[in-house]
Amino acid sequence: MIEQWFSIPIFYKDLGTVNITEEVNLALEETEINSALDMWNDSVQTSFTYSDNNRFLEKCPTLTSLIYNSVLEYIDTFNFEHDSKIWIEESWVNITERGQYQNYHIHALNDISGVFYYETTGDPDEGNIVFQTPSPVAMNSRLFHNEHNRVYYAPIKGRLILFPSFLEHAVLPNKTDNKRVSISFNANLGDIRPKQV
Repeated sequence: MIEQWFSIPIFYKDLGTVNITEEVNLALEETEINSALDMWNDSVQTSFTYSDNNRFLEKCPTLTSLIYNSVLEYIDTFNFEHDSKIWIEESWVNITERGQYQNYHIHALNDISGVFYYETTGDPDEGNIVFQTPSPVAMNSRLFHNEHNRVYYAPIKGRLILFPSFLEHAVLPNKTDNKRVSISFNANLGDIRPKQV
């Protein structure tokens, strides 16, 4: 018998962009984008700041509603009961052009993080998101020292990816001349408790 333990669920769902284009484009026009080089030692362009101004999704109610429903769907796969209270702590835009990337990082002190791909061709050369095992000791094992320690997702237009905020991730360099626009966010949950058996 084999039992699988310590699995990390990553959720993805294709939401599309048809019903949200107008509100997201308007929000993008009103959003200041800067280089993240000083903040993260990355080359991505972002609206993220170290302040309370990371509220991009507040300008996008339709997309926010789709994200909330997806977060509920995601947390239902965990083995706990919850009060359905979810809030988006912060949200921002990342723009990645040729040669730009993001180093490995986590979203500390949050429950669930996510990325929504708004503008992309779906070409993995635009910069896959890469998730790395949360067990660094696995990298030192001959049994587990291989590509199974990393999982890659291509940027697909209209796709939402959700993951636990502690999961280390990076974005590979964009090797194309295409501009990739994504919306990232951190969400937190209200009361959670183990399911009654």
